[in-house]
Parts: sequence; C-alpha cells; structure tokens
Amino acid sequence: PVSPGKGGDSLLVKKLKGMGIEGQRMPLGKPPLAADVIARIERWIDEGARLDLLTPQAELETLAAVGRSRKLSHDELKQVRFQAGRGLWYRAIPDEKATVIDRGDVSVIGNLSAGRMEELADAAETADRWLREEAFGGKQPVVKGGVVAYGFAQGYDLSSFWQTVFSEERPKGVATAAGISGDVAYAAITPPTGDKGKADGSARGRTGAGKSATGKSDEAADFRALLTEQMTAVALISRGVPPWFAKGAGRAAAMKAEPKAAVVEAWRRDLPGALQRSGSPADFFSGQGDPVAAAGVGGGFAAALLPSLGKL
Repeated sequence: PVSPGKGGDSLLVKKLKGMGIEGQRMPLGKPPLAADVIARIERWIDEGARLDLLTPQAELETLAAVGRSRKLSHDELKQVRFQAGRGLWYRAIPDEKATVIDRGDVSVIGNLSAGRMEELADAAETADRWLREEAFGGKQPVVKGGVVAYGFAQGYDLSSFWQTVFSEERPKGVATAAGISGDVAYAAITPPTGDKGKADGSARGRTGAGKSATGKSDEAADFRALLTEQMTAVALISRGVPPWFAKGAGRAAAMKAEPKAAVVEAWRRDLPGALQRSGSPADFFSGQGDPVAAAGVGGGFAAALLPSLGKL
C-alpha cells in the first residue's frame, strides 16, 4: 500500500485519488477525501512514511491508542484502559483467571493470593496518591486514563506477559516492567520472594521476618516501592520521556517514597556493582546493556539530579 519516498507510486495514494487503480476509490462508500488531505498523505509518504509514535516492533494498534488517549476525557479513557488491561492479561495468561481490584485511577490485576492482592491494591492506591501530590503537584493524574498494575505470582507469568507485549524473551533478572501496550498503560511486578502466602493473606512463605509487629506483611513496603518505581516510569513514558530517564526517575522516586523498604536497601547496596556491570555510556543510553544494572545506575543518576520530586 505504501512505498516510502514514492507517494505518487503508492497504492494508497492512487486509491485515494481514484486514478490508475482496479476496484473502487477509497474511502469505500464515502465521499472522497479533500485534495489537501490527500496531498498531506502523499507528502508524508514522500518524506519516508515514518510513524514517529511507533518502534519497528510496535503494533499499529498503538498508534490508534495514542489517538484515543488524546481525544477522550480522563474518565472515558480510564474505562477503555481498564477493560483493555483485562484483555491483555488473558492474551498473556489465557488459562488462569485473574483477580481484579479497581482503586481510583489504578486497576490491579493479578494471580497472587487473596490477601496479597489486597496488599497490592493498597500499595498501588498509595503510590498513585503519593505520585500525584509529590511529582505532579496534585493537578493532574499520574497517567491520563489511569494505570493497570499487574501482580504476577511467578516469574514465568511475567515471562508470558513479556513475550506477549515485546515478542521476545524476558531478560534475565528483570522482575518488573512498565510501559504502554495499545490502550494499556501498565506497571507490572512480581513479589521479591514469590507468592508463597496462603489464601488468608499470610506471608508465612517468607524467610526471616514475614510480618511486622502489627501483623501486616513487611512486603507492603516492597510493593509500594516497586509500584512507585514502575508507575513513575510509565507516567514519564506516556509523556514522551526517553526510557532510560523514565526508568531511572522511577527508581529515584521509589527510593524517596519508601527509603526503608527492603528492596530499596538492596538497590543501594547493589549500586557499586551495577556501575561495574553497566557497560559503556552508549550501551546505557541505547538500552543495550545489562537491564538490571541500567536500572540501578539510572536510579542513582536521576536521584542526583532531583533534589525533590517536584523538579521531575
């Protein structure tokens, strides 16, 4: 349909003009497009037919989703995003029913135990509220239309999701993800120790201190940190920020939000090693290096740039 650099030779333009074609003129059964609109399409093809909102791996669905996100109101888009989020789960994991908990601007979808799904929903709601106030001044949602937060019980669940979204294997050691797939703005995590809790929500599967003195699982702080990291990243990705900075700022935001969380303490301990493993600056900025190391280095870099999240 399109020959980049050759608008006049492209079947699309010929069909729009109704010249030199077999069959009927486009659009079928409707009035022809205005001459200036056809000329703009032809010029776009002459200039290379680039889709600036897409990567070579992205689906055309993504471009249509961007159009919807600009046209619809926040509440209208939220209905679209949340419904699409359920659909994405069943595309990735068709044989397992998910628990769905909607909390304000976040729809939490996952296969963790019942108690830990409630913990995850509480953490998502807290992270969303904190980010709205601290990073975006309380004047705009973290992401227009809201965020779908996925909680995967096992690494292979996240791997199935990764394969569905990116059409490639999940990188070794990566346990979280953030981005936009079609209509879904997502933040995805797996619990640091796997979902070994019982249906009543206990965390007896953890070694060491499974619960705090209040009886609540320690992992709530880890959930909040991980979700703050990924929700910040998707918020910035949705605003067109380069992925390396979006992910680094997400890590920096999580470190400010939950400085005593076990996962945050682990990030701090790992930073010197991450610097050693991160490869060259070119690898870092292009996303070609070790993704786990890049997340640590990006977090340290963004934290050094951000005296407060209000500067984000």
